[in-house]
Amino acid sequence: MPANNDTGKEDICTLLHLNEPSILDNVQSRFAKAEVYTWTSTILIAMNPFQARPELYTGEMQQKFSKLSPSSAPAHIYATVEKAFRGIQLTKYRPQALIISGESGAGKTFTNRLALSYLRYRAETNTGEVNKASETVAMVMSESNPIF
Repeated sequence: MPANNDTGKEDICTLLHLNEPSILDNVQSRFAKAEVYTWTSTILIAMNPFQARPELYTGEMQQKFSKLSPSSAPAHIYATVEKAFRGIQLTKYRPQALIISGESGAGKTFTNRLALSYLRYRAETNTGEVNKASETVAMVMSESNPIF
């Protein structure tokens, strides 16, 4: 049974009723408000809005997420990537993984490019320098295609 006033929550795990109708109602409610990202604990759900949303991916947004604590950041691909980036730093370069999954047309390639773009931004702001090697690596990463 769908929850009445229990919709539009940023984290699905905070819903009163964790059943299929409530979860779908929550995601639909957020999507209707142009909120394309929703948390499920530490898992990020991204809904393809099928329209350009450049305001979500500006340099200012990258800077904002680099300063937020990933555990309290709003649902966004940058928050997920920031958590992985900090995980690398905190664990002395222990490998991290981002799994981007979805149906055809769901926005996997777009999300992958956003993740790589944010990683490049963080690597450059973390070292304080941009050099030819980092630009080359960033270019190769941004031109890469994910394996599905």
